[in-house]
Amino acid sequence: MQSTFMRVPTEQRESTMQKLARFEGWIRNTPGLEKLAADTDATIAVAQHYGLPTNLVDFTTSPEIAAYFATERADASPPGEMACLICLDLEDMLDFWKFLQGKYPPLEFLEPEVPDLWRLEAQRGCFLFCPYDHIERLYDFDRIYFPKTHRYPLIRPEEVYPTRKSHLEILLDQYFMNEWLIENSWEPPDNTVRIVMEVPKGGFDPEVFPNGIPRHSSWSEDLLRGWIAPPGEQLGIARTAVNFHIDVPHPERPERTVQRVADQLLRDLIPFIGIRKKLVNWTIESRGAALPPEVIGNLPPRLARLWDGLRGLPHRDEDLCEGIAMCVALGIALGGDFESSEASRWNNAVAQCLRDPREVEFGAPDGSYSRGFASSSNIAAAVRPDIAAFAAPQWKEMVTSNLVLVLQTAWTPSYTFDFSGLASLFAREIAPYQVLARETAVFYSPARLDKFGLP
Repeated sequence: MQSTFMRVPTEQRESTMQKLARFEGWIRNTPGLEKLAADTDATIAVAQHYGLPTNLVDFTTSPEIAAYFATERADASPPGEMACLICLDLEDMLDFWKFLQGKYPPLEFLEPEVPDLWRLEAQRGCFLFCPYDHIERLYDFDRIYFPKTHRYPLIRPEEVYPTRKSHLEILLDQYFMNEWLIENSWEPPDNTVRIVMEVPKGGFDPEVFPNGIPRHSSWSEDLLRGWIAPPGEQLGIARTAVNFHIDVPHPERPERTVQRVADQLLRDLIPFIGIRKKLVNWTIESRGAALPPEVIGNLPPRLARLWDGLRGLPHRDEDLCEGIAMCVALGIALGGDFESSEASRWNNAVAQCLRDPREVEFGAPDGSYSRGFASSSNIAAAVRPDIAAFAAPQWKEMVTSNLVLVLQTAWTPSYTFDFSGLASLFAREIAPYQVLARETAVFYSPARLDKFGLP
C-alpha cells in the first residue's frame, strides 16, 4: 500500500511538489477560499480527491463503497483475479505506534470536514497520512479477499463520482485550466521573430483616461461577499428528485422561446420553497415539430450545469430564469451539437438569439479565462453612466458613443461597469453561451474577474 506521491518516480517528485505548491498557492490567493486555505488537512484532501499526488491514502467508512472501488475494473480483469479490501483498525494502529515513539514518524488518521467537496462526501472519505514507501514492513493491514467476478451492483458510478458540481468544484475548474496552460505552454524556437505587445498597466489606457478611473461604488466589498463566497452545501441535502420539464413550442422565433421558457420557470419552478438550494434535473420536449434528438439528449446536462452555477449566487430569479431560457434557445439554434468547432455555426446561433451580438473575453487574476457573447446594447447599458467624465477632453464624445472603444481602453470591470448590470448580463447572456461552448472554466459571477474586454 502506497500513497499517490510515493508512486511517483523519484526523478519526478520535485516537479510534483512544485505542482502541489501551485495548488496550495491558488487556494490561498483565491477569494472566497480563506477557510479552506487556513486548514492544511482540508487543502490536501481536496488535492488528493482531484488527482494531485499527496502522502494521503484514501479510505472510506462505507464497506459498500470500498467494495465498489475494489471491483470497479472487474470487466477488464483476467479470470481468477481476486479483489481486495484493505482494512484499518485505528485503535490497533495507534497502540502499535506507541512502541515506535521517536523512531519513526507516526501514521495519522484524518477525517477532515471540507464544505462543498462533494466527492469526499459521496465517497464517505477519510485518509491515512502515510509518508512511507513500504509501510507494511513496519505495520500489517488486515485484508479481505474475494473473487473479482463482476462490479459491485448496488452502487452506480455517479454515486461516488457526482456529475454535479458544488461552488468549490466549479472554482476548481479555474485552477485546472490554469494548470493546463502552465503545463502545455509552447515556446517558439530561438530563431523565431517575436512580436511583443505590452498592455498598459492600471487596467485602462492612460491616453484615453489620463487621470485613471476610480472603482465604481457598486463594487463594494460588502456587496461582493455573497458573489464570492456563497454558503457551503452538502450533497445529500442538495440532491432532489425534482425533474423540471421544459415544454418548447417548435419551431418558434428564439426571442419567443426565451420569453415562454422564462415565464414557465418563474411560474412553475421558482415558487417551490428552497428550490435554489436544490440540484434540479431537467428534460426538454417540443410542442409541434420534433426537436432534434441531439437537443433532447445533450441540452439537459448543460442546463443543469448552468442552474448549478447561477442558483447559489445572488442573481435575481428573473435573471436566472432568463439565462436558462437563453440556453434553451441557443441549444436549439445549434441543433444540440455543442462539440462542433466550426465558428460559423456558433456565430449563426448567437446571431439568431442575440441582437447585435458582441464577443467578449474575460479572466481572473489566476490566469484562467473564458469567452462569451452578449448583445451590444445590453453591454452598453451595463457601462457606468459617468465613465466619460474620466476621459480626456478629446475622447469624451467617443467614449460616450463607441462601445468598442470603451472595451478596448477600459478593461478592468470594476472600473468600467455597474456591478448589478454586469451581473445580470452574465446570467442572461454570457453564462448560457459558456456552458454550451466550453468544457473548461465557466464564470458565473463577474465579482471574480479582473479583466473584461474584446478578444
